[in-house]
This record gives sequence, C-alpha cells and structure tokens, in this order.
Amino acid sequence: MKRILILSAGIGSGHNSAAGAVAESLKAADSSVGISVTDVMKDCSDRQTRLIYKYGYAASMSIIPGIYDRGYYAAQNGSEHRRGNAAVLRAAEGMTQSVYKRIRDISPDVIYCTHFFPAITATILRKRYDLRFRIILSNLDYNVTPYWNSASDADIITVAHRELIPDCIRMGFDESRIAVTGIPTKEAFLLDYDKALVRGELGLDADMFTILVMFGGGDWAGAHRIVQSLMKCGIPCQVIVINGRNKRSFDAVEKMTIPDSVKLVNIGYTDEVEKYMAASDAAVTKAGGISTTEMINIGLPMIINRESYGQERLNLEFLAGHNVCLSYRGDAELRQCLGYCMENGMVLAGKMKKLRTDAAKAIAKLLLE
Repeated sequence: MKRILILSAGIGSGHNSAAGAVAESLKAADSSVGISVTDVMKDCSDRQTRLIYKYGYAASMSIIPGIYDRGYYAAQNGSEHRRGNAAVLRAAEGMTQSVYKRIRDISPDVIYCTHFFPAITATILRKRYDLRFRIILSNLDYNVTPYWNSASDADIITVAHRELIPDCIRMGFDESRIAVTGIPTKEAFLLDYDKALVRGELGLDADMFTILVMFGGGDWAGAHRIVQSLMKCGIPCQVIVINGRNKRSFDAVEKMTIPDSVKLVNIGYTDEVEKYMAASDAAVTKAGGISTTEMINIGLPMIINRESYGQERLNLEFLAGHNVCLSYRGDAELRQCLGYCMENGMVLAGKMKKLRTDAAKAIAKLLLE
C-alpha cells in the first residue's frame, strides 16, 4: 500500500483547502492508498511561530498593508532576501522534531506539501536521516513568492500556469521538476450547477442580481467594509456575505442598516461555498490564489480591489492580464464593475474557461506515480 503524508500550513484557509482537495482526489483515484494530513502550523510549530504568522500577517494585511507590500517587494527583488531566508529556515528547523515523529509513524513513500515551510522541513529531514521519500510541493498563487528557493530540493513543484516556469527556474528548480497543473480545488467547484435550482435550495431570491462578498475568514477579513460600499452603489440586488469564522466581521454586517432594495444574506461560516458561488452573478473578493481559482473553476465573475498587497497584488496582475477579472478602486468604480457584470457576466465567465483545470486530479496522479 502506498503511503502519502500531506503537510499543510494553516496560514489562512487556502493551504488546508488545497490539502483536502488533493486528499479527496487521491481517495477517488485509489481507495487503497494510505493518506495522513497534518497542518504543521497547528500541530508541529512552536507557539511563537504560530503567533507571528497568525497575528503578524493579520496585522500587516489589515493595519500596515503598504509597509507589508514594500517589504514583500524588497524580498522578491533581492534586498532583504538573505535575512528573510534565514528566518524561514529557522522556522522550518523548529518543526523538524514534530514532523520527524509523523514521518516515523507513517513511513511515507511521498510527502506532499501545500506551503514551502513543511517542504523545507521535509528536505532537511530527508538529508539528515537519509530518508527515502519523494517531496512534491504546490505553489498556490499566480506568482512565485519570495523564499521558495529555500524549498528547491523538492522533487517536483507544481504551479498554476506555464508563465511561472521562468520564476521557478530563477528560484533554483530545474525545469524538468516543474509541473504545470493549476491550483488544486475540490471537485465541487468543477461541477455544473443550475443557478435557479441552487438558489431555491439555499432559500435565495430567484430573480435578483446576486453578489457574493467573500473577503477572507481570518483575522484580516474585511467583508463588512465591502458591504458598506455596496450599500452606496444604489443597485437593487441580493448580497451574500461569507465571513468564515470571523465573528467580528459577521457582527459588523448584522448591525448595518440595509435599504429596502437590497436583500442581505449574512452567512458567517459555511461548508457549501461552492453552492453560494454557483448561485451568484458576481463576486467582490480578494485576490487569494485558492478562492480566485474556485471562482474560475465554477465560472463566477470576479471584482477585486486594486488595493491588494504582496502576493495578492501579483495574483491580481496575473488575473487582470488574462482578462478573467475586473478591478476597482473606490465606490464609483465598484458600481461600474457591477454594471458590467450585469450586462456582460456571461462573457467574463466564458473567458475563465481557458484557466479552468482539475489540478487536484493532476497532482494526485503525480503522487501516485
């Protein structure tokens, strides 16, 4: 029986979502395979590392995004890169004892990683103890972020698009070890849905123009601010808000005064995201690699704020460059984008098909080979 250890990193929800999607595809491809999934940030890292990445990233994105973006740009372009690499290696080294225990318990043939942290840890352990597993690593953005060079000893790196190959080569990956698979999402996002039936199932209005607001469910979530902007647009619509587990954002939406022309559906957390996407006509969202890929796969037109930072700024540049999203800055431009989606949403959804992939299935095939 083949044994596969999946190492994710719960920095946001995307990495864990990708891990679950690949595990789901593995089970569908070969029910005999042994699969174990571990979130290294939750189960293998020390308390200090967890706090830095949970609250440090949240603070950077919500309080000082401009400074975060400048630091990201500096790391990406060489300055501060050495210092950042050293910090990344220290964090990865700090996980070695816990990850090694899981490796001994499972004896995996392959380790699959959805973040460079566990991939670096796995390469350290493979060298240190002369272990015989392969390492496959997925990049989950539409760009190659700083510090991926520290994971260049992985056997294969999977990427979203062939345009990322030169960046991977610059990071130290041989071209023969780069697999263009797309970004993995669950199969539910690749199914065909009848919009009217899904709206009926979810108790939504069958005829109103429907906008999904999904701005992250972590500590940096900002869905309530987007709802405030939508209320100023003056468009009769149905607004679905998915806050994830961010109660503060959920409560802020609950306290809003909503005009009669708007039906507000404040969801909070749901495990039926794909159905709410299928029920919607447009999404106002952030440029996360996983969430935008889910929308591409399901064919939901995206509207993304140009005030995006770090890897999300680069994701937006890629998506806009491929004409699969709209972008805005300010309420007036947001209204224009919504008007475009009302008139041309099907055109925008059609353009998404060129980026639509069943990446989880492709990655599962790599893992099983």
